[in-house]
Amino acid sequence: MTLEAEGSRWLLLGSAGTNVQAELTGSPLLPAQIDWLWWDGGSVILDLLERFQVQAGISSGPVGEVVTTWFRQKQRPLYIADRVGAVTWSRRGVQTLRAQLDG
Repeated sequence: MTLEAEGSRWLLLGSAGTNVQAELTGSPLLPAQIDWLWWDGGSVILDLLERFQVQAGISSGPVGEVVTTWFRQKQRPLYIADRVGAVTWSRRGVQTLRAQLDG
């Protein structure tokens, strides 16, 4: 599912498997760039990240090293709820529960 909020394009993958992700990468109906990707923490194929030029990610669960490395090498933020707690997004930016508690 895609949505646009406050000028940001989101792709909500949920628990979509790699076969579904591969199909999405070939879809002409989806935008060329996704600002935010959300998924459940399962596998994400690198073709999807590259195809949509994903700018930031939010994962509800653990993320594999390959995906973590992709975000780090591209210098794009990746928020993993297992590590940072709840993630709140608004047009003013992103806040995590951990940062709020530590701050």
